[in-house]
Amino acid sequence: MKSALCVVLILIFLASFGMTMYLVSEILFFAIAYLLYDLAKDIKNENLGLHIMVFVWFMTFFIFSSVFVIKSPRYFLLMTPPIVYFMILGLSKVSNVLGYKFQNRKTVFSIIALIITSVIILSSAYQIPLILYSNGDEVITNDQIQMASQWFVNYDPNYKSQNIYSDLWPNLSWYLKTDVKPVPVFKDNQTFIDGVKYNSFNQADSNAFNNYLVTNNADYYFCIRPLKNLTSYKPIKEFNNNITGPLIIYKRI
Repeated sequence: MKSALCVVLILIFLASFGMTMYLVSEILFFAIAYLLYDLAKDIKNENLGLHIMVFVWFMTFFIFSSVFVIKSPRYFLLMTPPIVYFMILGLSKVSNVLGYKFQNRKTVFSIIALIITSVIILSSAYQIPLILYSNGDEVITNDQIQMASQWFVNYDPNYKSQNIYSDLWPNLSWYLKTDVKPVPVFKDNQTFIDGVKYNSFNQADSNAFNNYLVTNNADYYFCIRPLKNLTSYKPIKEFNNNITGPLIIYKRI
């Protein structure tokens, strides 16, 4: 009965994955893992419980990152500890097998560990210049937001009681230490949550931005998009650079 229930839960998990709230998938997988542990607890492996626990740890974040709409490479960091755990476990098993042949398990383990570590270090060193290059524009934009935040704190000392919106709300929330709400992208009569590839807007797009801000009673808008005109808002400060373009602070008229 336990085996049948486990199979049923696995089928439900696979069929509903991505079709419902991710928490439902998390609960289903937790139930599956518990049943698997209960079915396999008679196996002579004192670390079985630990292996399953670490695997559940990995799957918890894997399910969330798979289902969640907004993807970010940094979310993978939460899965690296269990991955490293299973890499070490696999390395240990391989070295055990090879150790019997070469009659020196510790030497084999050390050699394999050295090879894998060298590959990881060389790969990381190769990626560092690419990471710095690809994030160059983000660093400049972040510096702009930091300067804009410093100016804004002095401009409106009571800003924490205002309704603030921004295209880059996480950065601004960090520097202002207050809640900053996101603004979706309006382009060609469509709404995009994650942004658009071509950052050009006509007056109709700008009107959509304006209407969204007015509807949500926004007092200020920190804008990095080249909008034509916001009829209900006036620019009060602009921070320019020659690479990523201006950051403009709008205030409701």
